[in-house]
Amino acid sequence: MLDALDEDLAALLAARFERLSVQIALPSDRPALRRIIHADAEEMLASTPPAARGMMITVQVEGRLNLYRRGHPEAVTLLLFNKGEPVGLVVLDRHARGRMTLLELVILPARRGQGLGAEALRAICALADMAGDSISTAIFYDNPATGMLQRAGFMAEREDGLDLVMVRRPQR
Repeated sequence: MLDALDEDLAALLAARFERLSVQIALPSDRPALRRIIHADAEEMLASTPPAARGMMITVQVEGRLNLYRRGHPEAVTLLLFNKGEPVGLVVLDRHARGRMTLLELVILPARRGQGLGAEALRAICALADMAGDSISTAIFYDNPATGMLQRAGFMAEREDGLDLVMVRRPQR
């Protein structure tokens, strides 16, 4: 169920985008979310033996979609668009005042390297700064996006299994 805070969040992010537009993901957007996560998982698992790859991708897609609904019921999922086409998604969980968790920021593999992820991250950081919120995220230890997070001011806080937990304090 959408609430005014989710709509405000989407509007505040949209105001900071240059090339992207955003909308709150509705149940009818689930196929688009699946396509984006599928493409991301397919790239991530490219070196997996073909016999297992299909099943592992399916598990990734459904697991990631369901994790947010179950583990973070207050999280908002946003679809990112460029020139009217879905190019990515963001999942943000707003905690008590002062804290936000970036659960997912995915840009379609074919659209990576064009600065779209950095643009989305800059907008999220600007929004957090405006509210005085810190942002935390967990990223696979060797994910190339670690560099983008570091450039945005995220610092490694701890390791959690194969994930690196990174935090960005508000910039004033």
